This record gives sequence, structure tokens and C-alpha cells, in this order.
Amino acid sequence: MAKYAGSRASTRAFMMSVAAAALITPAGAAFAQEQAPDQSSPPEATSDHAIVVTARLREESLLEVPVAVTALSKSDLERYGAASLNAIAQQTPNIIINKSSSGGGGQITLRGISTAAGQAGFDQAVSVNIDGIQTSRGRVITQGFFDLQQVEVLKGPQALFFGRNSPAGVISLTSAGPTNAFEGYVRAGYEFNADEAYGEAAVSGPLSDTFGLRLALRARNLKGWMRNQSVAQPTPFNTPGASDRRAGEREIIGRVTAKWQPTDNFTATLKILGSDYNDDGPSAGNIQIISCGSALLPEVTFSGNRFSDPTGDCRRDSRNSSGDQRAVVAANWPVAAENGGVNFGRYRSFTGSLNLDWRFDNLRVTSVTGLFATRAASLDSYDGVTYAQIAAAERDRYRQLSQELRIQSDFDGPINFMVGGFYSDVNHHFFNASRIAPVPVDAATGKYHSWEKPSQSLGETYSLFGQVRYTIGDVEIAGGARYTHEKKDSRIENTYVHPLLRAALSLRRFDDHFRDNNVSPEATIAWHPAPDTTIYAAYKTGYKSGGLGLSAVLTTAITSVETINYDPERVKGFELGAKGEFLDRKLRAELTVYRYRFADLQVNSFDPATASFTIQNAASLKQFGVEGQVVVRPTDELQLRGSLSYNRNRFGQYIGQCYAQQTAAQGCTPLGQSFAGRAPARSPDWSGSAGATYTVNLGSAKLGLTGDAFYTDGYFGAETQSPGSYQPSFWRFDASARVQFDDNRYELALIGRNLSNERYVLSSSDKPGTSTGQQYGTISRPREIILQATTRF
Repeated sequence: MAKYAGSRASTRAFMMSVAAAALITPAGAAFAQEQAPDQSSPPEATSDHAIVVTARLREESLLEVPVAVTALSKSDLERYGAASLNAIAQQTPNIIINKSSSGGGGQITLRGISTAAGQAGFDQAVSVNIDGIQTSRGRVITQGFFDLQQVEVLKGPQALFFGRNSPAGVISLTSAGPTNAFEGYVRAGYEFNADEAYGEAAVSGPLSDTFGLRLALRARNLKGWMRNQSVAQPTPFNTPGASDRRAGEREIIGRVTAKWQPTDNFTATLKILGSDYNDDGPSAGNIQIISCGSALLPEVTFSGNRFSDPTGDCRRDSRNSSGDQRAVVAANWPVAAENGGVNFGRYRSFTGSLNLDWRFDNLRVTSVTGLFATRAASLDSYDGVTYAQIAAAERDRYRQLSQELRIQSDFDGPINFMVGGFYSDVNHHFFNASRIAPVPVDAATGKYHSWEKPSQSLGETYSLFGQVRYTIGDVEIAGGARYTHEKKDSRIENTYVHPLLRAALSLRRFDDHFRDNNVSPEATIAWHPAPDTTIYAAYKTGYKSGGLGLSAVLTTAITSVETINYDPERVKGFELGAKGEFLDRKLRAELTVYRYRFADLQVNSFDPATASFTIQNAASLKQFGVEGQVVVRPTDELQLRGSLSYNRNRFGQYIGQCYAQQTAAQGCTPLGQSFAGRAPARSPDWSGSAGATYTVNLGSAKLGLTGDAFYTDGYFGAETQSPGSYQPSFWRFDASARVQFDDNRYELALIGRNLSNERYVLSSSDKPGTSTGQQYGTISRPREIILQATTRF
């Protein structure tokens, strides 16, 4: 753990959490047969009206909580074998998740709002909460999530209950906890198109009357759905392309959960999740050139000459072209030398949460201590061709230590409250060593790459939050606010620049000291005209802090602290909702109408002319949307479901970066292009889904059939809205069939995802090293056919 230590404050807080963990470790204690529910282990729902969510940090019925939330139960997740954030998002309309090849490592878009993944300093606008521990880092997308009890997708600002950096929403993941009786499962599966094999297992049960334990493990090996066609090509440069085919991923994930309940009013839950992930380079798996602009083939330019790649194409298919670096070029290149110049990606993560829960007659006290730590390293080429003339080696180390304490009342009278405090300490190191020009070796150092750029950000967050609820009959009026004080001390510098590039690249050090105070209020009024029915109105606000662009390109001419830092992002607006179950619980319906205004959206776009990123705060964005969901159960064997969303996001007055080769006739001015009245990237106006599940008993066996269709309207994949990044509207289809034997003890399932074989754009940008306006981007995984077997005991 010393590797993740950052400041004295973080060390003290971490030692306190270790001491608390030691205090709850039993020396012969046991597990209670009657457990009080807690946030770490919500009960599995038997029907929609019984789904319990923690959207307001307490257990409430999904149909009674005045929040726009989509809850996926354990059975929902198993329907299509969802074991990653991307697979989870595919079951939830209006979410787009993609893994990034550099910088922040990933991107989550909810209701068309996202934060660019190419900037390592940015936090995501959609946070991920893992067993009570919140992170806004995009790299969390890389790791898998399995053995989950429930997933809650909370839409819109969530500042009051979920703390920092969640202006667009929160994805809350709750893993399965220890059980009252000994049980477990073993599962194995194989996906045919990508040659992916996986296996997972969990065992759970009481060790005595007050102590329970759950162990879970998952491993997978994927050879890949993308085929790298790169072969060595003679060029006037010093680095030929590679001649291998790869796109693989290897991952091992493990979780340990210990739960102690020595009395009826105290529960302690410790969860530790670790993952080890490796691939063949961040861009190897799903990144390719999607548009060649005015050229016929992917290309790279050098000294005004174009070199076309004979191994690449410009189609959204299962082929790309990505070369390696020669060993002699990588020998003195930090990070790149670790694998001899061959592209690679590596990600390690550790998440630990300690939840202490005291329940008294009218009060509940909850303490959540968390540690979220990741280490990532990678080398990959970014010119999208076999020549591999533009490449980046990166190392990212992130450690967040957090502590939350809250008190909630449960009085019989009309007034109740919740108050709490939150603290987090962040230590983030990001190192980038890139090659942006094929220059000869630096004779003094033996280096071929362009720069070495370390950066660091140390941050602390203090916040206080509270809410008061007043109940009159069937009406609840609630109001509250969160106060946040945030500070970040950041630095970035080039410690090495190749001699031939020193006229263009800065050797200065840039320091930024960000300080900010924010108050985010929230108010709701909810009416329950009948059981399991809610009509509500809410005023909500959100906030995401500013900082320094840790992966900015430092040039001599244009770089200053003001050009590479960014201001906070804020949102405020209103939401109206109605939800309920009707017709003897055969029909569940939900309707949400919302209007929000975002200010100073953080934007990062790539400029191929300078091989750098432009960091901006967009002036404003107005959002208006209507979402509807319906579930119908005509019989006990049949469930029908559908959803429809209209989400209109439009920029206000905002001048942003032009896309590559954009002309004046196409709207490019010396100041940039106007985005006023236009939707941001990855923001379709319409999306929806329709599906059905049918279950029938066949004597000693049970057959389950399910199918879902998902529609997404057209959108641009790139922040600059290059025409080559446009993704037309599309349909995606999933289906599965499963047979269960011996009262669900044995199960055989055939699962199909993206059966329409759509290769849609998740995100894209102007490709570096070209003069023809080429685009490359992240493409969705194509058709998946999975055979899966499960045994439960």
C-alpha cells in the first residue's frame, strides 16, 4: 500500500481505515441468520415493485424514490451475460461507453453528456460508484465487473448524495454479498467470433452465526475481433511496420467480501476487488480509420510527401493496421522499452470499501472508507497505419482515498433528516513520452522519440451535505445541499525534448493551483397517490471541478497555464416524473421530463496541424428530454418491455476548434467554427428499445427465451463534428435462449449480442499525420455468439 501513499493526510486517513478494519475482524465470530439490509447488499427483487434502490443513500422502493433511475437486477444482468460497464450500458438506452486509446482511458456518455477521454486531467461527467466508492476516472471502463447483485443508473445531476464530479449521472454497482446458507456457482463460456473464453466462480456462506464470507473469481482470454493486417513496409523513415496480427485481451478479477453482524443494530462489510488486465495496445482492439477524407487509403505524411498504407482500409470493419516500433528505437524510450517496442497495454486496479452501519431506534449512522487505486501503462501507434511514425508511451498512476460519514433519522413524526461529510485525497501521476516526427537518433542520448513529459496532480476535497424531509400524508417535501471545497496543485513539464524539435516544443514547467468552493442545492416534492405510485418534481444542480490538462502538448509558441487549464463545469435544472404499477401489478410505467442548463462544459479536441489537444470550456448547453419506460406482464410466463427517449442537447454561443481540412465555406473561421444550436458529440436525439422474455416449464426443465431491439439516432463521434465521424441511425439486436435443469441447478445458455452486426462509432477524432482530413475512431464490438454453462450449488 505504500506505493499509493501520497500525502500525510492520506496516510493518516488510510491508517484509520486499517485500524477500523482490524476492529471488525472477528476472532471466532459468526453470521446472523436475520440480517438488516444495508447499502452493500440490497436484496434480490422478485418483482419490480419490490426492487430496492439506494439512489438517496437509503433503501427505498424503485417505484417510490423521486429519482430517474434504471435498476438492473441480477437476473437482468445475466440475461445477456453482462460483465463489463460496456455490456451493462448496452442494456440501458441513452448510454454510450467507449474505451480510449490514450489520456483519460475511457468515456461515459449519459443523456448525450460526456467528457472527452483524450485528456488525462479530466474527470468524467458520469461517475461510477463501486460498492459505495465513487470514481470519475475513465480508466475504470477497462476492467470487468461480475457477480453483481444490482446496478443502478441514476440519470441527471447527483451532487447531493453522490459527491464530487457527477453532473450528468452515476452508475452505481453493488456486488453480491455473503449469504445465509452455503452456496455458490461455477460458470464457463466461449464467444465464437472473437475467440473469447472465460470462466468465473463464487462461493458464499456463513462461517458462524455472525460472520459471513464470499469469494469470487473471474478470468478471460480474448484473441480479438479486430485483425491487425500490418506488415513491414519499406519507407524512408527509420521504423518499419509490424508483421503480426493481434488484438487480444487477458484479464483476471477477484473479489473478497466479509460481513460481520455481531448484533442486530451493527453491520460491518469489507469488500476488496482487484483486477489484472493486459492487451496488445490500447488501439489494437477496436480502433481503426473510419474515413479517409479526400484520400483513397490511410496515409501518413512526412516532409510534404504522402505515404499510403497498402495494408489498411477506410471501412468500419474488423480490420485495422497498426505497426510496432523497432527495438533499437524503443531501447531508450521510457515505458516503450518495457516490451521491446511492441505495442502493449496494462491495467491494474484495487478497490477497497469498508462500510460500518449502526442502527438505533430512530437514527442510522454509516461510515464508508474507500481506497481506489490504479496503475496503467501502454505503448501504441496513433497514425493508424503500418508505418507507426506517431506513437505514445504512457504511464498513469492514480490513488484516491475517501471517507464519508452520514447520519439519517427515522422518526415517526413528519420531519426527518440526513447530514454527512465527505473527504477525499487524490494523488495522480501521468507520464507521456511521444514520438510525433520521424527524426534521426539524438546522438547524445540515443533517443528517437520527441519528448518525455511527467505531470502530477495532488487534490483534496472537503464537503458537507444535508437534507431535510417533511412528510404530510402522501406528500414528501425534501430540500438539501452539498458544500464542496476543492483544491488541486498540479504541474506539467517536458523533461526531455529531441534537439531537432526544441524550436517548437517547450522545456518550461507549468504549475497550476486550483481552488474552488461550490454549493449544489436540491429540492424535491413527491406525491404517492396510491401504493407503488409516485409523482414528483425536482430542482437539481451538479458540479465538476476544474484543473490542469495533464496530457497537454507543450509548445513554445502557444502554451501558457491559461491555455492548458480548465474551469469547473456546472449544471442546474428541473425534472418531473411519474412512475407506478397498475392492473394488479401487470403493468409498470415510468415517464420523466427534464430540462437542464450546463455551463462551461469541459471540451478537449485534437488538432492534427499541431499534433496537440485544444482544451476549452464550452459556453453553455441546454438540455430538454422526455423518457418513457413500460413493462407489461400479460401472464406469469411472458414479460414485454419497451422504452423511448427524446433527448435534445444544443450548444449556446460557442466557438470551438475546426475539424481537419475544414474550409471557410464549411464554416471554419480564423477563430474556429461555431457550434451554436448544434448537438455535442455522441448525443443522439432519439433512442429506444423493445423486448420480450418468455419462460415455460418443460417438466423437469425450464426454457427461457428473450430478445431485445435497440434503436439509436444519428450522431457525430468527434468533438469537432467532422463529416467523416458521423454515425447514421442504427438498430442493434440481442437475443438469448437458456435451459435450466434440476430446479435451476444446471443451466445452458446461448447468448447473442449485436446480432445485426452493427459496427457503430463510439468516439472518433482527426487522425494525426495526414493532410486529407482522415478520421479514426473507436468502433463497437461486432456480433457476439456465446455458449455458456452454469452450475449452482
